[in-house]
This record gives sequence, C-alpha cells and structure tokens, in this order.
Amino acid sequence: MITITPAQLKKIAEENIYGFKTFINKTNSEVLTVPNVQLANVDTTNFLEALNKIALAPNDYFEIAFMNGQEAFKIMESFANSNIIENSQQLRLKNALAGAGAFGNFKRIIEIADFKNDWFKFKLQADMAFVETQVNQFNASL
Repeated sequence: MITITPAQLKKIAEENIYGFKTFINKTNSEVLTVPNVQLANVDTTNFLEALNKIALAPNDYFEIAFMNGQEAFKIMESFANSNIIENSQQLRLKNALAGAGAFGNFKRIIEIADFKNDWFKFKLQADMAFVETQVNQFNASL
C-alpha cells in the first residue's frame, strides 16, 4: 500500500506539472522523481541513483501518469467556470476554450492576466487531486 503525506502529494504534483516523471515504491512509499527524457534532451547525471533504482526493480514502482489533453482541458474549463474570477474574465477564457487552439489561447490570456496566480493555485490543487486519485486507485486495486 502506498502512503504519501500532503507535502509529498504537493511535491509530486509540482514535479508532474514541470514534466518530471514520478515513481512511488509500492512497499515503502519512497518517491523518486526523474526527468522525462522524452520531452527534452536533459542531463540525467543528478538522477542516476533514482534511475538505477527504477531500472533494477521496475515492478517495485508505481508511475504517476501525466494528465492527458482532455483532462487538462477539463481543468481549464472548470477554472473558466469558477467564481474565482470576474464574469468578464470568465467570458474571455470560455471564448478562448471554444475555438481552435484552445490551449494556446488560454495560456496567452493567463500569461497577462491579473488572476494568473489564482490559475496556478487552482491548477496545483487539481493536479494534487489527480495524483491522489491515482494513488487511491492503486491502493484499491491491492
């Protein structure tokens, strides 16, 4: 059974947001984070110990998945529909999500918005819930 603390949950979600892969040991809940070499050409020197642990016993670790596009879109949609931002800003975000290039349009609005920090807090909470759901589903499968 995997047991993670709220601090670990937050760290895993943050690492996931930045494209790092996270693995949790199924017996002792040790959390290992490594770069996702599929996303970028990165130096893995600082991660050799973790990479070796995972390579030597891959079945001992549960890998935290990344959100797919549909799941990420639902989070953006939820934020656009939330009471966190003003109605006029909600409309801008909803319009951005309705057209082609929704992810890019949403990102451009967020980058210059005065509610940017609200978005990042909202997204972090959603990512933490996403990670927690995966851990809970793993534990329920035991």
